[in-house]
Amino acid sequence: MQKVSLAFHCKAGQGEALLTVFTVALVETRAFEGCRQVEAYVSQDDPDLIVLLEDWESRAHYEKYLSWRLDNGLMDVLEPILASPLEMRYLDLTSA
Repeated sequence: MQKVSLAFHCKAGQGEALLTVFTVALVETRAFEGCRQVEAYVSQDDPDLIVLLEDWESRAHYEKYLSWRLDNGLMDVLEPILASPLEMRYLDLTSA
């Protein structure tokens, strides 16, 4: 299982625009082979910070999905909304 976090720092006032894009994009993500779950969160302190927590069958599944996303033009749609590049992290569960 592979956990992935993505932080999207939007330009001022653009958090809602990103969530609108996600209403369609995340349907596609959830249907992609290997996707187990995707949850979208809005920061309580900054409505222009959107975080996705994703659960994938494997890192290979996620990397195949990411390649598809880069090829299908979603980043071109997000570019005018984002204030900085998205922050992506692969996470491992610990026993702590």
